[in-house]
Amino acid sequence: ESVSHIVSDEPIAWHPRGRLVAPEARPSQTIAFAAGDYYIQDAGSLLASRLLKAAEGEVICDLCASPGGKSTAILEDIGDSGWLLANEAIRTRLPALEFNLARHGSPRFAVSQLDPDSLADRVGPIFDAVLVDAP
Repeated sequence: ESVSHIVSDEPIAWHPRGRLVAPEARPSQTIAFAAGDYYIQDAGSLLASRLLKAAEGEVICDLCASPGGKSTAILEDIGDSGWLLANEAIRTRLPALEFNLARHGSPRFAVSQLDPDSLADRVGPIFDAVLVDAP
């Protein structure tokens, strides 16, 4: 299924994977979206992952990860040799996070439900970077 009528073929100026969505489009109503071919997020979420500058092979923690937009962008950045811990302290937000990460298709992540202090105590200083976009 082509999504060229929904999203621009040209990347946005500041992110190679970012695309603009046509104003009249319904991008979440396509088979390609359901299959995880793309993820819809606002520019602020994409900007956060861009500023993090996660690189291939890095170990990253997304501390307040739900619903998963920044986490999926990080998974793209770290590739097949990196690893992501997607943490969400609020239990009711976990299903959306788990669904979106599974739909993305990468096996390079784990999900946790810990407050930041508990997480730091349990895993120690193993991360190359930590993203905090607290609600």
